[in-house]
Amino acid sequence: MLVCLVLAVSVGVVFFFLNVSGSKETPAAPAGTEQLVRSDVPTEPDTASTDADSFSLSETGKAFLEKMCCYVPDWSNDASLNDEFWRNFLFSSFTCPEITGEETAMTVCGEQALVTTPWGQAVKVSREDSVIPYVRLAIGREMPAPAIQDVSAGQTLFYFEDGFYYIGLSDFGDVGYAFRGCYPDSVDGAAVIFDVYSGTPDDTIGTVCFTLVPADNENGFTIAAKSADFGG
Repeated sequence: MLVCLVLAVSVGVVFFFLNVSGSKETPAAPAGTEQLVRSDVPTEPDTASTDADSFSLSETGKAFLEKMCCYVPDWSNDASLNDEFWRNFLFSSFTCPEITGEETAMTVCGEQALVTTPWGQAVKVSREDSVIPYVRLAIGREMPAPAIQDVSAGQTLFYFEDGFYYIGLSDFGDVGYAFRGCYPDSVDGAAVIFDVYSGTPDDTIGTVCFTLVPADNENGFTIAAKSADFGG
């Protein structure tokens, strides 16, 4: 009987020792780090998607943004929306229309009248019917009240009179824009990048980056910021 008792105690000691030794090989994870070692936690993809996950960029929206590469000046906050911004925005948007007739031109806001002013030919654009809806669609803002300007000799043709903007004609030269991709941004937004080229798409000279936020309009977004980089 004594021998059996001694054997039982010996086996128990060996079993306990083995359990203790095994536990040292697999220590418990420190508190607060359990999620780091879970195999079922998904990881982010290594590469960016060509389309934002939060909303879909339609072909209509993409074509609109291609125009905005040239039309919208760089901006990032309310302080950027000064008189110079609005003047450059409207001038760039209407100065190079598609001439459809002797008295009409197709612009980003549809067909507008072509008129002859004392300072030269100009596109005549209604503030209420064209400009205000256009600004809302593009950047989701309200167009401020215009200042009536007199055009002096040598000044670029741009003035407001009796509810209409008069914007002189010019062109943008041999510059084009090629869509690169749409990438997820913070919250529900997205960053969209276009390459800027001169002559052919192979001759890239810079990039344009838009920050978009979802909106209930025909494009599905408004532009919250825009920046251009020409490497210099």
